[in-house]
Amino acid sequence: MKEYFFVLIILLIYLIVSYFMNRYLLKISSTIKFIVIIILYFIGTYYFFSILDKTNYIIKNTKYHLDFGHANTLLVLLLISCFIIGIINVGILIFKRK
Repeated sequence: MKEYFFVLIILLIYLIVSYFMNRYLLKISSTIKFIVIIILYFIGTYYFFSILDKTNYIIKNTKYHLDFGHANTLLVLLLISCFIIGIINVGILIFKRK
C-alpha cells in the first residue's frame, strides 16, 4: 500500500515540473531553443526514473522496503505513463505555439 503513496508522490512531482516547463516553453520565441528543451525534458524524464530505480535498489538493502513488483514493474509503467503525458503536453505546446 505504501508503494502507491510513493507512486502518487512521484507522479505529482512529475506533473508539477511539467507544468512549469510548459509555462516556460510558451514564453520562448526561439524554435531551436524550444526543440532542445523538449529533448532535454524527455531525457530528464528517463534519468529521473533511472535515479528512482537506483534509489529503490539501495533502499532494498535497508529495513525499509518498497515493493514495486518484479523488476520494478510499477515504476516502468509509471515511466511509460509519464512519457505519454509528456507527448500529450508537447502536442498541446506545439498547437498553442502556432
